[in-house]
Amino acid sequence: QEIVLSDTSSSVSAVIFQDDDLDPGMLGGNVTWTAPVDVSQVAHYAVFLSISSAGGATRTQVGSLVATGSDELEVPQGTDRSLFTHLLVYTRSATLEQSTPVTSSPSLSDTAASASSLALVDEDLDAGELGGALEWTPL
Repeated sequence: QEIVLSDTSSSVSAVIFQDDDLDPGMLGGNVTWTAPVDVSQVAHYAVFLSISSAGGATRTQVGSLVATGSDELEVPQGTDRSLFTHLLVYTRSATLEQSTPVTSSPSLSDTAASASSLALVDEDLDAGELGGALEWTPL
């Protein structure tokens, strides 16, 4: 009796994450990817933060599973970056998760912005109201 085995490769590609959270050490924004050409065995996508591009045990899932047909996930503002250096996307069949994830390109980066020397001369003459030019020095 002959047994025919079939191996399907269904990895996402072009994983992109833009950090819109401006607080240091915090992440937030949209992660997008391009779906595999063959999604016949793909039921969901899973997004993780990890300290390695290989994933493994040192990872934490971001949000819920994403159903096939969608190619994005919102990373909530204020997500703690901790020591994570990679954002990974795995495909999942009805029974198993892909063993080799696809990582964002470039690797995970934390966008931070702040200002100093804020100055406002109140030119509004009404109590409880402010008006005037706000000046600051970007850091």
